[in-house]
Formats: sequence, structure tokens, C-alpha cells
Amino acid sequence: MSSPFLGTALSCYYDPRLSTPMYFFLSKLSFLDMCYTTSSVPQMLVNCLATIPIILLGQCLAQMAAGQYLGVVECLLLAAMAYDRCVAIGDPLHYSVCMGPRLRSLLAGTSWTSGFLLTVVPVITMPLEFCACQVINHFSCELLALLKLACSDLHSYAGHFYESLLCGHW
Repeated sequence: MSSPFLGTALSCYYDPRLSTPMYFFLSKLSFLDMCYTTSSVPQMLVNCLATIPIILLGQCLAQMAAGQYLGVVECLLLAAMAYDRCVAIGDPLHYSVCMGPRLRSLLAGTSWTSGFLLTVVPVITMPLEFCACQVINHFSCELLALLKLACSDLHSYAGHFYESLLCGHW
């Protein structure tokens, strides 16, 4: 399942003809898709074979943070790819100067860093208290399944979550 992604990422890295900015971003996107697949599918396969599919709270938090992180990074990386195409179409003569290796690396690194700050940090700092039962009866973890386990006031969490999104406070 991951071999097409891995093949694309490696061929873009080792073939000098594929070292243009577009292929640079495609290789990062292929690697990201490979990570996204391997972050959720193994747990789902284990739970499909189990008689009662359950996820422990820690596993749920890790799976949810990884899924949200990789999803946000993919959106940001697609935005960087759109900017790359916009520069290529709008100013083709200066394209290689504008989209140099430094800017490409900066755009890719900013995507990964911003994704971490937007998703993993709020999940880690969630001000929720959980009840005694910390088992989720699902084969994958989502925010709503996690909020069902919470014993604390969800309105204060929603306020904290929206405040962190709007004001940038974690």
C-alpha cells in the first residue's frame, strides 16, 4: 500500500531530472500520505480482528493527534504547492529564482511546524478530565468519541479551543 508513495518520494530525491520545485513538493506529499496511512491503518486492522474493538485513552489521543497533524500538514503543503504553481504560471521567467531551494525548504518546514502548533499542542494541553472508564468502543478514534469519555464541563473546553484558534493562545 505504501510502495507507490515511497517510490515517488525516492525517485524525486535521486533523479536529477525530478529536482524541480513541483517534484520537491510531490515527494513531500507522497511521504506525508505514507505516514498518514501508517498512522491509522495498523490499529484499525488489529481492531477489525478483535472480537470487541476498543481503543485505550492514550492510544486514542495519539491516533487523534497524529491524524489531525498529518491532515493539517497535508492542507498546508497543498497550499504551498498551489503557491508554487501560481508563481510558475504568473512569472515563468523568474520561477527558478523565486522558488529556490531555500524557499522550498522554508515552505515545507513551515507546513510541518505549523501543523504541529495547530493540532498536537491543543491536544496535549486539553483541559479535560476523564471518567474511570477510559476505553473507547470504536476501531478508530475521533474527537467526538473522546469527548464522550470526558467528565469535565465541555462548554469550557469548547471556549478554550475556540479561544486558542482565534487568539493563538494554547
